[in-house]
Amino acid sequence: MALAKTSRHERRLIMPARAMPCNLRAVPNLVAPKSAPRIPGCRVGEAVAGRTRSHGQIDAGRDSYRSRPQIAIERRALSQDARRRDLAAAVRTDRVRHRHVDHGFAGRTGAGRHR
Repeated sequence: MALAKTSRHERRLIMPARAMPCNLRAVPNLVAPKSAPRIPGCRVGEAVAGRTRSHGQIDAGRDSYRSRPQIAIERRALSQDARRRDLAAAVRTDRVRHRHVDHGFAGRTGAGRHR
């Protein structure tokens, strides 16, 4: 595999674009250090809600994504005959666990508490 050689002009465009997500994650910590640790938990909460909606779509037969990626089956330790709903349930369970961990960490750091 050959890598492309970028020009100086392209590097000047790429470097700020790569730094932007890092800076966007740092801004809430600077602006609201007590509330910032809650953000990941809220984002994962949205993912849980989306997974819950996908259960209804799968049950209703409106889910167009029929295949189950092998890597997902291996990562979630599912049997080879697992259905799409089984995979979605395993992913949702994982997201719920992440949500609890994120909010638990925020609680230990004092996020959201008035002092």
